[in-house]
Amino acid sequence: HRNLQSALNLGVDVAIITNKPNEHIDTAIACAQSGASVLIEKPISHNSDRLDILDSVIKEHHCKCIVSHQLRYHPIAEHIKPKIHLIGLPIHGEFIFSEHLPSMHKYENYKSSHASHSNMGGGSILSLDHDIDISYYFLGSPTSVFAAGGNLNVLGISAEEIAELLLSYNNKSNNYLCRILLDFTGRPTRREWRICGTEGGVIGDLVKNTVIFHRHSVNK
Repeated sequence: HRNLQSALNLGVDVAIITNKPNEHIDTAIACAQSGASVLIEKPISHNSDRLDILDSVIKEHHCKCIVSHQLRYHPIAEHIKPKIHLIGLPIHGEFIFSEHLPSMHKYENYKSSHASHSNMGGGSILSLDHDIDISYYFLGSPTSVFAAGGNLNVLGISAEEIAELLLSYNNKSNNYLCRILLDFTGRPTRREWRICGTEGGVIGDLVKNTVIFHRHSVNK
């Protein structure tokens, strides 16, 4: 099918939304209005416009809507999650997604990709936001977020090339921090998750495909 509506007229049960991020919401609304449940490729959109409309259409037609942060199902994530209690209470975390944008999709000109254009939902924050989601998955929701970075004019794109995020957590049990690096300029590629706890730590390396847990005695 070359036309969305002609495909939906067949009576689609599930639609997978994989076009440019700035087109996600309108496409998802059209699919949900036809009664189809939708799986939206992350990010859900490039802004929050019309999210309320999508929400109301999903409820009206009793269908489901999921955003595909599928890195939660990566073998390393599945290995760490059930054992994370072994390292005690979190003290700090570090999540690094650093990769050279021109080398990521060698089949296309990176400057033509939506990842290079803010108005299409590109930039390192939205394009590499898997690691933001993973930090929430392991450490919960932060109390505050500080971000720095932007376009350093290294790659000749209009979107931000690099961002550092500092997440602060103030819980009843303990206070802790998390740093996230989202970088389009990095060579060689670094994909690392590190969490330090009161009783040990864990390091997941998605380039080497390794997980290392370590325990330590606690100095009171």
